[in-house]
Amino acid sequence: MTDQQKSKAELIRELEVLRERVQQAEQPTGAAPDPWQLCNQLLADGCHFVFDITDGRLCWANDDAKTLLGYPDDALAWPPPARFLSSELGALLEGVPPHAGPLEGSLITKQGESIPVEARLCQLPQLRAGSRLVVARDCRKRVRSLNALRESEERFAQFFERMPDGVLVADVETRRFLDANPAICQMTGYAREELLQLGVDDIHPESDLERVRGAFMDQASGKHPSACDLPLLRKDGLVLLTSIHSVPLSMNGRPCTAGVFRDVTERHAREEALRRSEAQLRTMLAHADLILFSLDQDGVFLSSEGSIPSSYGSAPSEAMGHSVFKLYKRFPAV
Repeated sequence: MTDQQKSKAELIRELEVLRERVQQAEQPTGAAPDPWQLCNQLLADGCHFVFDITDGRLCWANDDAKTLLGYPDDALAWPPPARFLSSELGALLEGVPPHAGPLEGSLITKQGESIPVEARLCQLPQLRAGSRLVVARDCRKRVRSLNALRESEERFAQFFERMPDGVLVADVETRRFLDANPAICQMTGYAREELLQLGVDDIHPESDLERVRGAFMDQASGKHPSACDLPLLRKDGLVLLTSIHSVPLSMNGRPCTAGVFRDVTERHAREEALRRSEAQLRTMLAHADLILFSLDQDGVFLSSEGSIPSSYGSAPSEAMGHSVFKLYKRFPAV
């Protein structure tokens, strides 16, 4: 078939095939036909922007960026970068070298909300000269976590400083003190800096160290979190009685225990005075011709102390649990 005999449709089809072959020959082997699709394939996580640094305009944004910021699909309809990039991120368009470390800043939505992000420059050989690819990742979850951690640490610090009971943090292995609150400084008479040079053995009488060490290890292992009536040796040599409750924790990657000290010296003194007073009263009642007792509504003895003449029969101590009407029915005076 000669050229004159070919139909117009056949000639058009041959021209299209020839044009496709020319385009394939001009395209480098393995080159991506669409650099925007390549951005999405290689950088699937985050918001992607391509800027023309010659005039600062946005050339392209991926779907995540459009959804997050609320701007239209057509990048040409977006406002200038200064409207949706914070000043910190603007540095990425002003000479920050490619592959520089991430910058922290904000993306500004169409509604004016500021979203914290971490952004960096990336390079792709398929992008033409004068273009810059910026990848920004939403940091709101990380920022919330960091804020929550900071607030928790601040609350703990306030609680630690203002707690009325003394607190000492000790390394489980070395038994050296790592932290001390103001209350324990007042209780021991040592300044905080002095306590941090000491350990468990330094604040207890030498005669009680074996018991103290055993209690410390029981607390550190969680076997017995509380220890009662442990003597505390003050800097001035005065000995206090304390109850200690421990809480396990980690500090600088090392196992530690926080001991909460409560001074029970005055309470023990009051309890001892009460015991002596009760003993004296019992002695007086035992030698007096009188009886102190309490009865329930049926006349049964609930308590009975004192002494009465033996002619009355049962002694007060023998009356517990019995009815007064049966034991002393022959003695109306009783």
